[in-house]
Amino acid sequence: MIKLTELGGVRRAVIVERLNRFVVLVELDGEFVKVHNTNTGRLHDVLVKGFRAIVTSISGRKLKYRLVGVEHRDGLYGIVDTITQEEAFRKALELSLIPYLRGYVLAKRNPRVNGVVHDYLLKRGDEYAVIEIKSAEFRGKRDEAMYPDCPTIRGRRHIMNLIRLSKELNVKTYLIFLAAMPRPRCFMPFREADPVVDELVREALRSGVEVRSVAMFMDQQGRIYLEDPDLPICSEWLKASNVQAASSS
Repeated sequence: MIKLTELGGVRRAVIVERLNRFVVLVELDGEFVKVHNTNTGRLHDVLVKGFRAIVTSISGRKLKYRLVGVEHRDGLYGIVDTITQEEAFRKALELSLIPYLRGYVLAKRNPRVNGVVHDYLLKRGDEYAVIEIKSAEFRGKRDEAMYPDCPTIRGRRHIMNLIRLSKELNVKTYLIFLAAMPRPRCFMPFREADPVVDELVREALRSGVEVRSVAMFMDQQGRIYLEDPDLPICSEWLKASNVQAASSS
C-alpha cells in the first residue's frame, strides 16, 4: 500500500440525499449544503442517507464544495469523485507503480481515436497505447469491485472502440477499471446493471484488449493510497466467461 497524494481543504460531512445527477445534499457543520458530484453512476449503494462523506472546497463554481469520498468501512473511504480518481491514476502512472504500464509516459489526454474520445494516449519508445479508465465504484456481496452500476451507452461505445482498435488496427489498448474502494477482493463486470457491457468485456479480452483493475482508496484525512496496482479479475467470472485474464508484466 503506497500513499499517492493528499487532498487539501477536505471537510467531513454526512450524506442527506442525492438531489439530481450532479448535486448531492449533505450536512456540513450542522447546515444543509449542496455539493457538486462528478460521478454520473447511480451510486445507490454509497449515496445513502447517514453515510459519512468527505467534501473538498472548490472555486469558480456556483457550488462551493465537491463530493470526494464516502465511507465504506473502518474509517476508510471509497473515492466517488472521478476527477480525484483520474488524478490518482496519473500519479501512479508517473511514479511507475503500475507494473504493466512501466515505461509509458502520458502523450495526450482525451485523444480522439477512430472517432471516439478516450481518456489517455500513452507512449513508450515508438509504441503508443490507448487507455480507457472506468470507475468501478459498486461493491458486490462478496467484496467485488464492479462496473457499471447502471446501463451505460457511453461505456459500451468506449469498449467497442477498444475492441476495434485492437482486433482490426492492431493498436495496443487498455481497459482499466479503477476499484476506488478499500479492500476489494477482485473486479468483475456487473451483469445485472448492464449485460451488454458484461459481454463486451468478455469480447475485449478475447480480442487482445488488456483488461485490468487498479485498487485505491482514501482515508478520512484525504490521503489517497494505492492498494493494488493489478487487482485480479474475479476468477469465478473468468471461469463462467471462458476467457483468460492478461498476465502481469
